[in-house]
Amino acid sequence: DVYKRQIYGNVVIERDNIVVDGAGYTLEGAGSGTGIDMSGRRSATIKDIEITLFEIGIYLQGSSTCTISKINITLTKEYGIRLESSSDNTLFGNNILSNTGYGVFLSHSSNNNLSDNTVANNDDFGVFLSYSSNNNTLSGNTIANNDGYGVFLYDSSNNSLSGNNITNNLQCVMLGHSSNNTLSGNTVANNGYYGIELFYSSNNSLSGNNITKNWHGIY
Repeated sequence: DVYKRQIYGNVVIERDNIVVDGAGYTLEGAGSGTGIDMSGRRSATIKDIEITLFEIGIYLQGSSTCTISKINITLTKEYGIRLESSSDNTLFGNNILSNTGYGVFLSHSSNNNLSDNTVANNDDFGVFLSYSSNNNTLSGNTIANNDGYGVFLYDSSNNSLSGNNITNNLQCVMLGHSSNNTLSGNTVANNGYYGIELFYSSNNSLSGNNITKNWHGIY
């Protein structure tokens, strides 16, 4: 029964070193607040849950070595997943779809691994790394049909983007005030403006990328 698999309200993770298995249930809000708050946690895991109708789907602040996997996040107003001052976390196999704001947003966060996620059909940026978000890895993600930039790095360095499919976004992959990043083996196609754009950015490495059918290739 679908109604028996519906949970209303917010969840706050209050312990470290635990696993929260949603077992396919749906966590539904009323358009405000945070679906799951993992702030301050260490080595906590959440998996297999649908999250919908919050301002923020999942929030990590000051969190480390946490894992977020097999989560579907839809219809949030600001962020699907937001990491702030958080490090060494893993986001794997999640679907972040049809949110009003950003898909995934990292601020002052380092050494996080985002792999095999689908970030699509969001009304703002797909993935945004900002303000000294360094040494993060984005690999094997599908970032598509977002109404802002597919991937935006601002004031962020030493990050690695490899093997991602970044397609059909309104704008491109953007590096602004960011240095020493590596972009390799990505497909960057059918984006509305440039494929890859660099602005006040230096010492970045671009190799083996398939950059095609954008308005311009590299700018």
